[in-house]
Amino acid sequence: MKKFSKKLMLTVIIILTFSLFLISCSASDDDVNGEDDLIYLTLEELSQYDGQDGNPAYIAVEGKIYDVTDSSLWEGGTHNSYQAGQDLTDPIMNESPHGTSTLSRVPLIGEIVE
Repeated sequence: MKKFSKKLMLTVIIILTFSLFLISCSASDDDVNGEDDLIYLTLEELSQYDGQDGNPAYIAVEGKIYDVTDSSLWEGGTHNSYQAGQDLTDPIMNESPHGTSTLSRVPLIGEIVE
């Protein structure tokens, strides 16, 4: 009887451990995608996030919103004479030497809506 109890207990522990692992993986996937945490702004609303007067600094590129507030390259909400709070798709795609490659360094926080 004791062998059966030990095997049963071991089985229950394994099942619980595996279940907790699956739950934690599911939660991690949501955090990676961040879809639940995304904000949705119009271009007019985005203009409030210019990095001035204590406001956060957000930029939009190809319909995605990035938070550049903590980037040392965007102090005061400006970078290479561009101001945060606007859609910078054209300058980044057509004028910037780095294109979109550096956007992976700042948090993706939302999407532009009409």
